Amino acid sequence: MIVVRKAGGEMAVAAGEAVELTVVGGTSCTFWRTDSVKHILYVATTGWMAAPINGTEIEGGKVVDIDTSLSRQ
Repeated sequence: MIVVRKAGGEMAVAAGEAVELTVVGGTSCTFWRTDSVKHILYVATTGWMAAPINGTEIEGGKVVDIDTSLSRQ
């Protein structure tokens, strides 16, 4: 789960939930900022290969892009 701090100091979930595969095994993250894009967070994951999630699902590693501007609302 990726959590961001909103402008007022409140915390908000930007991606994933405890039982989702969206960012399972997150290892690092970074913003890639340009003049026109300032709110995309990239998260590298290891996936979850050691044991199936929910007993049946296996997720490989990946890079996930998260639009954090949606968490500011």
